[in-house]
Amino acid sequence: MNEPTARKSRISTIVLVLAAVGIIVGVALYRQNRQDGPEAASEGDTILTVGFDEAPRTADPRLVGFDANSQYLEELRFLPLFSFDPDGNLLPLVASSIAPTDAKTFVVKIRPNLKFANGAAVGPKDVVATYEHMITPPENFPPSPRKGAFSGVIQVFESAPDEVTFKLAQPDAAFPSNLVIGILPTEAVGVAPDDVDGKGFESGPYGLAHRSDSEWILKRNETFDGTDLGIPRPKMDRVRFLVIRDETTRYAALVRGDLDLIQNALDADRIMMIQRNQKLRLASRSRLSLDYLGMATNKGVFANQQVRQALAYGINRDEILKFTLQQLGTKATGTFPPESRWSTPLRSFDYDPAKAAALLDAAGLVQGPDKPHRFQFDLKVTTSKTRIAVAKAIAAQLERIGVKVRVESLEFGVFMDQLKEGAVAAWLGSWTGFKDPDHLHFAFNSTMAPPSGGNRGHYANAEVDRLTAAGKAETDPDKRKVLYDEAQTIISEDAPYVFLWHPTSIVVTQSNVQGFRMFADGRYLSLPEVTKN
Repeated sequence: MNEPTARKSRISTIVLVLAAVGIIVGVALYRQNRQDGPEAASEGDTILTVGFDEAPRTADPRLVGFDANSQYLEELRFLPLFSFDPDGNLLPLVASSIAPTDAKTFVVKIRPNLKFANGAAVGPKDVVATYEHMITPPENFPPSPRKGAFSGVIQVFESAPDEVTFKLAQPDAAFPSNLVIGILPTEAVGVAPDDVDGKGFESGPYGLAHRSDSEWILKRNETFDGTDLGIPRPKMDRVRFLVIRDETTRYAALVRGDLDLIQNALDADRIMMIQRNQKLRLASRSRLSLDYLGMATNKGVFANQQVRQALAYGINRDEILKFTLQQLGTKATGTFPPESRWSTPLRSFDYDPAKAAALLDAAGLVQGPDKPHRFQFDLKVTTSKTRIAVAKAIAAQLERIGVKVRVESLEFGVFMDQLKEGAVAAWLGSWTGFKDPDHLHFAFNSTMAPPSGGNRGHYANAEVDRLTAAGKAETDPDKRKVLYDEAQTIISEDAPYVFLWHPTSIVVTQSNVQGFRMFADGRYLSLPEVTKN
């Protein structure tokens, strides 16, 4: 055995030993901290337990923002006008169809025979009330994080007993893909934030039985009939979403059999171990997601394009994908994965430390005998083990070009709050679930800085603003692509973020779990089909 092969074998053995020790520690922690919810199950109930790494931030669909877990649970309880199928195509739910009558008017037909859990029919008045409340919230009600997507709506009204009309101030080709807000009954308009529980307001396959910081328990909605939607009545009585923030403990719970299903919440080393565990099943697919290094382009050195480009050249993404992520991802050059029709060839910023150093020299950030570091910055991440490992790998790589990085991990809620408040200069983040190229408008148009949208780096470029606004208004797909390709080219050159990779989606289930279908954006809309033998 040659030395490189022997070294690789020793490293693999060490990884496996450390992971095994982690399981033992995790099981001990899990046994110590395990608490069953007060409404976990009634006698004879069948229950499926799903592992979450973070608790959903809200139960109120009017306040669901950018955390994916809240969005996933939202549509399981409150049916939206539209959702998305496993491949990211628009899927009508409360709506049966949508059609433009002119460039600024959309007519949505409302599907008959849907009911809220309290027995009332879901109708146009409920759709109007939900969207009017979100667009113009009552006094003292916090604005919806998704309000910016509807800034162009000038009127929404019931135009027939089975239809709702949306009138816009300007054309918006992406408008249908934004109609994903869970519909509440008209009477819910006067209900306080996060106080929609237990009132029969749900129209989806599940209702909420119990929630706390450590678990959310959904029970089957007995009034739900999803025949026309292609969603069966849930086969399991209850679904328990168990929140386990510590990754070692989460993995231990899976191995122990206390979790039936977990999606995109385990690190790469543990995925490797699962492949050797015959009691567990692993499935994977491409994912509509992007991991990136975000920078506040309006602050300090990050306002300099040369500095941002230098950081892009200074990060060896191939190395991190291979050794930290075990190749569970595809290197990114832009927002969209290669298989997307909206992807376009862009500058790749392949690892080149010499070019990175030259750019930093040109920006006036030079090294010398008395200055070992050109500059330093704090890189903020969540407490995810994978996020921390990636951040430390980036810090080590940037040290090679004279940039000192201090990694700071924050609890998820604190991390998100600081992002919204603009208190973060650099961070590791993800975009998940984007289907329409209008995501470029949401993430890079200067009018979309929080709280109006997702431009968390406060990036501003007049030509990108023009192109993304024009793409939003253009209805011809081919013309839209030309506009968005131009916008992506400029964004790539400006490097407001370092586009890292598109992660692979991974689901692990116990061997007796059947029927879970993976969605490209990680949603859980197939849970009603799941059985446990």
